[in-house]
Amino acid sequence: MSLQSKVIEKYKETYPHDTLREIAKRTGIQLTRVFRLFNGNAMKLEEYETFTHIINQKNSIPSHCEFLNLTKEASKKLSQDQLEGIVRIINRKMIKASLLCAQVSKTNLNSGHSA
Repeated sequence: MSLQSKVIEKYKETYPHDTLREIAKRTGIQLTRVFRLFNGNAMKLEEYETFTHIINQKNSIPSHCEFLNLTKEASKKLSQDQLEGIVRIINRKMIKASLLCAQVSKTNLNSGHSA
């Protein structure tokens, strides 16, 4: 499954009752373009980022607060070595996310779509 398919499926899971018109309004992407995207047309990087942002916006508010609370508590209770291990894990995840983003961008450039 492509990254585009995954983000569209995740959007449908997050907003299962949205019509194409509502998706267009929420994303700021033209209605006809949303129709084409949902029917397999290649997504531009900017569109991918828009969908990802909207999905994360709805799903991440409790997670974001929980993450901040956990890091505050961890900084008080864990050893320096344990904290450094957590920082390494987060750094690896950030590198992976950057590589995935670069891969989407490269795919769009190779397929003749601009970001």
